[in-house]
Amino acid sequence: MNKQEHEPLLVQHLPKSFHGVRRVEEITFTVGAGRITGLLGLNGAGKTPAIR
Repeated sequence: MNKQEHEPLLVQHLPKSFHGVRRVEEITFTVGAGRITGLLGLNGAGKTPAIR
């Protein structure tokens, strides 16, 4: 079997707004290939808009 190379997910300087309110000013993160990652934060912190 050949091992496939996978690029990591890289997000840099992402701003997100929800209903006209900026929820995320700037988010930067990397998720390595084969990793399972979650976002933790308070209610209304912008986790869902950041993923969308």
